Amino acid sequence: MAFCPFATTRLLAPPGTPRPTINPTQIVVHTMGSTPAAADRRFRRADAHGHAIGQSHFGIGRDGTIVQWIDTTARADATYRANRRADTTGAVAVTTEGHAWQPWTDAQTDALVRLHVWLLRTHPTIGRRVCRSAADPGLGHHTLFGAWTARTHSCPGRLRAPQWNETVIPRVLAAFGTRYGDPTPDQLAAAFVTQMTGEGEDAPPEKPPLPALPRADEPAALPAAGPPPAPPAPGGPAVRGPDPEPPHTPSVQVVVHAVRDFFLPDSAPKRDHP
Repeated sequence: MAFCPFATTRLLAPPGTPRPTINPTQIVVHTMGSTPAAADRRFRRADAHGHAIGQSHFGIGRDGTIVQWIDTTARADATYRANRRADTTGAVAVTTEGHAWQPWTDAQTDALVRLHVWLLRTHPTIGRRVCRSAADPGLGHHTLFGAWTARTHSCPGRLRAPQWNETVIPRVLAAFGTRYGDPTPDQLAAAFVTQMTGEGEDAPPEKPPLPALPRADEPAALPAAGPPPAPPAPGGPAVRGPDPEPPHTPSVQVVVHAVRDFFLPDSAPKRDHP
């Protein structure tokens, strides 16, 4: 069991209550679309199968306060197929107060960074990088991969996703001496093996040949002459050629994201439940 020492613990079920366990390999950030108090009430409603309607391991208020609802080694239904996989790996869900159209406060970004660092130190199985695929150990936000959401929405939000990418992740990685975009130890090891053995190296693509330039003693080729323009009809208006085609403009598809009054996490299908 793992409980954050600087979070307020409000377990959704009494300690020792049977719950599917996970091996945490990811952290996924969400937006609750409500206040922590409203999310807490919603999380405590039980459905017909005894599972809570909407679950998250942690919640972060606009003032930076952190609440923990579920042990980090237990499953939470917030990230669809990343909740718990067949190999028992799963994501730690962190939901944040507010709505998808609101940015995080400075206190929220500070709390997100602090919580990420604690989780990475507590669970070495969580990758210290942005997830490269839906099952890759690392860090992400809800709509980073389609396998993490079953609905069309913008969680954590069009303003919060850039904050996650440009503020939260660089600060988290800096705590471990890594800059965002630096190669991981695995990538460095693979590059070293490639350099030493030559295996896996791809031949550089061939560049297309440059066009031949005319010699100084030869005139440059002129474009082929076309048919002469038709003379204007006697006494009539000048003959116009066809109007040039307007440039192709791709149609603009307006994508409307659903903004919900309450945090609606994506639970895996019931058949995926252990």
